[in-house]
Amino acid sequence: MWPFIGPEQHERTMANSRKSNADEEKSLAGFIVVALLLVLLSVLATLHLSGVSITAFGGQVVDRVMHRHVELTLGDAQSLCEQRARETFARRLRSLEVDTFSSRLDADDNLFKVFMAADLYANPETRGRTITYQVNCYTRVNRAEVTQFQYAAGGDMFGPDLDGRGFFGL
Repeated sequence: MWPFIGPEQHERTMANSRKSNADEEKSLAGFIVVALLLVLLSVLATLHLSGVSITAFGGQVVDRVMHRHVELTLGDAQSLCEQRARETFARRLRSLEVDTFSSRLDADDNLFKVFMAADLYANPETRGRTITYQVNCYTRVNRAEVTQFQYAAGGDMFGPDLDGRGFFGL
C-alpha cells in the first residue's frame, strides 16, 4: 500500500519540483548562450584567419554575389583567348595552336598568360601562302575577359600598347 502524503508534504514536494525545473531551465539557457558564443567566436576567427575584414564582410559577400565572382582555370583562359583570336583574325585564320608548355598562371600579376601560334593567310581571298604569328593573350584569374591581346610576325608587333613591357610580358 502506498504511503499517504499529507497536504503540507505535497506542497513542499511541488515547491522543490518547481525549483528544480527553474534550475534546469537556467542551466539550459546558460548552455545555449555558451554554445552560441562558441559558434560566433569560431566564425569570427575563421574570417580573421581568411583575411576578411569583419566590417567589410557584408560588402564582400554582396560584391561576390552581385558580380558573380568566379575563379577561372587555365583551360577557361585558353578558351577565351582562342575565341578572341578567331574573332580578331576571322577569315585569315588557317590554324591556331596553343603553346601549352609556355602558357601559365602568373600569380604576381593575377593573370593567365596564354601563348599561341596562328597561321594566317597572307591574302584571305586566295588562301595561298600563310604567315605564322606569335600571339600573347592575358586574362584575369577572377574575371572572364581578355585584358591584353598582342600578335607579331617577323618582328612586326601588332595589338594595343605593351605598357612598357616586351612582347613576352617581360
